[in-house]
Amino acid sequence: GGIGSRGSSSGDLASAMGSRSAARGSRERLGRHVVGAVMDASRLDITAEPAGERTEGASAVAPGPSPAPATPPKEPAESVESAESAEPRGFTAASGNPFGDDDDDGNAGDPFDGIGGSVSEVSVSSPAASSRARVTARQFLDPEDVAAKAGSLLRRHAAHFVHRLTASCPRVAIDVARGRGAWTQLLSHDCRSPGVRGSGLGFPVSPGGVAAWLAGAAAAGDGGGHVTVDAGTGGNEPEVTAMLDAIESRALQPAAVVVLAPALSRLLAASPRPTAVALLRADAASRLAGVAKVQADAWGVTSVTSAEGVKGVEGVNVEALATRGVLEVLSTVLERGGPAVGAAATASGTVVDLMFELAWTPGTQGLAVRCLTALVASGAGGSHGGSKGAWSALLRRYLQSLPRAREAAAGPGGDSAALTALLAGLRAALAGPGGAAIRSHLASPEANGEAYVQVISLLNGEYGDARVRELVVLDVLSTLRSLLAESEDAASAFGRDVGYETLNAALRTAWGDAPASRTLLARVLQLAVDADFPEDGRDPAAGAVIRNPGALPVITSLLRGRGGWTAKAIGSDQATLRTWILDVFARLLGDSVASRAAADQADLLGELLEWFADAARDDEGQRDENVPDSRVEREGDDDTAGSGSSDDSTSARIAVCIGSCASHSLSARNFRTVFRMLADPRMGPRGRRLLLSALRAAARRDGPAAYFDFTGAGNG
Repeated sequence: GGIGSRGSSSGDLASAMGSRSAARGSRERLGRHVVGAVMDASRLDITAEPAGERTEGASAVAPGPSPAPATPPKEPAESVESAESAEPRGFTAASGNPFGDDDDDGNAGDPFDGIGGSVSEVSVSSPAASSRARVTARQFLDPEDVAAKAGSLLRRHAAHFVHRLTASCPRVAIDVARGRGAWTQLLSHDCRSPGVRGSGLGFPVSPGGVAAWLAGAAAAGDGGGHVTVDAGTGGNEPEVTAMLDAIESRALQPAAVVVLAPALSRLLAASPRPTAVALLRADAASRLAGVAKVQADAWGVTSVTSAEGVKGVEGVNVEALATRGVLEVLSTVLERGGPAVGAAATASGTVVDLMFELAWTPGTQGLAVRCLTALVASGAGGSHGGSKGAWSALLRRYLQSLPRAREAAAGPGGDSAALTALLAGLRAALAGPGGAAIRSHLASPEANGEAYVQVISLLNGEYGDARVRELVVLDVLSTLRSLLAESEDAASAFGRDVGYETLNAALRTAWGDAPASRTLLARVLQLAVDADFPEDGRDPAAGAVIRNPGALPVITSLLRGRGGWTAKAIGSDQATLRTWILDVFARLLGDSVASRAAADQADLLGELLEWFADAARDDEGQRDENVPDSRVEREGDDDTAGSGSSDDSTSARIAVCIGSCASHSLSARNFRTVFRMLADPRMGPRGRRLLLSALRAAARRDGPAAYFDFTGAGNG
């Protein structure tokens, strides 16, 4: 009995599953027929009329009067009420739109509003009144306007239906939409509002159709397509292709492009991986670049608020807005589409040529450089010979555009926008995932140091505007830091191909006779430590180490200025900056053996000894011999040059740094310099005490007697 019971239960379960499967199949078949019928209905020509008898409703919109019936038909009130109750819920006789809140124009009122007369006041409860109103309305209604409004309403209904069906039954909606060409149809429909006719904008695309496409494309990408054998391939490639076709076919309709192009970016954000594959297969980058080229040739390139071109809402140049929309989606495709999309776009050459052309136009400059930056970043990891060669040529062309940007910045107008955008784009590419590969390529013998030469040569421009000159200098230092970041090979290649002495000379020439600013010194410090450095005087981040010793002489040269180390040649601001730099040096040198080793490579001790000699002579000349200097510690105090000293003079701060450097290495040349300073009568007793205290502090060695430096190249 138990076995029979279980067998009966299994049979019931199988029967229930079969019933559900049959019901699901029936719903799918019904859905396919309904979607097909809806899409077929949306293709109907509203102005066409069947042969034979014309309905009374058709005669109401026909031009010219028609004779009224001799005997008006008398219908009972009950039939009118039953007709009203038979209408779909939410249906209104005035608008004829059950989805009144989904109107493209944002107006859920009378669909014939503005066509020459309103018919919304006509009551359907009185046949006689309705007939008289139709006769009157015939004199005002334009059949073309009525057809446009009615056709737009019908298409909105179809788009709304497909959108809702995609949310509930994605497989049915996607299969039928592909088979019936619904995506192309929805994206080709115009929002033919009479208010935009003759404005030169073209007819905008129906937002409801774009929303239905976006829902279907996202569902197809997330669900692998859900397509039949006859409907196409997997993923959302058919949907992406339909959108690209629509953008290409409506390239010169700015009101449509400004709606279509952003939808592709939203799809890439909603379903990135399958959309990236579809974009690659559809050659989206080249096709979008072709659209931008067509628009630029037809309209020219102007700013969005330019007085030229067709104006839309609030004086916005819609043509320029459409071009920017295409370039924005192109940059998004290149940034998020993956290396394969970038490699294909670079190899084709079409995208690269157009972007370098648009990079010199103010209206498209930022987006063009953004696209070039995405191409440089995406191709950094290419290993194939053809793609790597195209990427190397692109990077070389990018660098060779810097001199042209320098000439524009140094020209009469002082337009530094192109130079700033190109340097910012290069830094963005170096900061991305492929930054290490870009640095490695630029440091290789194949690159021949071209990147370093092109960037440093920007300091040789004769910039008439001081603001532009300062901006270029700071941008060059930030870019150089990005080029050398975390790369021993890059630092070595820069020292070999350009050198810090060349950088120092070019920097001094570009900055001129103006005193060094805190921002300038902070940028050079960031180059020295290869990390962000606070410009407000705060302590550097924990673990900050001097990694590029060649930048240290640049700092001391900027501090020395044209007048040398003497305090009489500087103002209070420069004195404050010198104090800040000395405190930074003291912290870096005191906390890290690697920093002291880097300072030894740059011979920072020699610079400090020269600076100390001038500072001590200044102190001695200013000191009143009749008043004892309370700041001078006792001669037997060995901690005078240590970190605990209470002396806040410049010479005392220099002595602390001398002690740190000398504790690492003290050459015979530096030793002879110290003895000459001790024998110099202009040093004064206080200067001698500070110098001797620094040497005693250096003689005390805390830690091991020897160490091994594993940070160099080739040390694993």
